Amino acid sequence: MSGTFKVTRRPAPHDYTDNGSPDLLGLDSAGVLWRVDTTQVPWNPTLYATTPVSLGGGWNTYSQITPVGNIAGSSAGDVVARDGAGMLWLYQGTGKGTFATRTRIGGG
Repeated sequence: MSGTFKVTRRPAPHDYTDNGSPDLLGLDSAGVLWRVDTTQVPWNPTLYATTPVSLGGGWNTYSQITPVGNIAGSSAGDVVARDGAGMLWLYQGTGKGTFATRTRIGGG
């Protein structure tokens, strides 16, 4: 099998806002997932953090939350979470810094 593809922008790992720079996810003790976007100005290679944005609560029901890059085909990064029963859930990135409704992708 062979083929070609064109890269339209440099890939950015863990980019949930689809702006070309990586974002950080953090979980607080109350189970709220937070996103901090980073940005870069052209004349300075240093990344700057923006104000944290809440992505909602209830994430403490998961025993593991893993950023997996873009596995679902959109331009933004996705997250896979494992619940206490071992079920795997995909949260597809929307490109707006949020995630679509979860989809069960495995279990047990």
